[in-house]
Amino acid sequence: MIEYKVKYLDDHQAGRPDRYESEHPLRVGDVVELDDFHCVCNIQRLQTIHRIDLARGCESEQEAILEAEYSGHL
Repeated sequence: MIEYKVKYLDDHQAGRPDRYESEHPLRVGDVVELDDFHCVCNIQRLQTIHRIDLARGCESEQEAILEAEYSGHL
């Protein structure tokens, strides 16, 4: 499993998951499901972990991609 630290670009971080695990490496444009569906807008290598920057959460995968594009994150 690959563990990622999560940064929310448009939403408050408090009370939301701050880690995400995936069996496969993530890429920009992928959609992950945490509390909602979020589009991965950026991936950064930190010292000991990768961080994914996520756009605003949506109710579906397609909405998440459209939201990221509309907000200028993709």
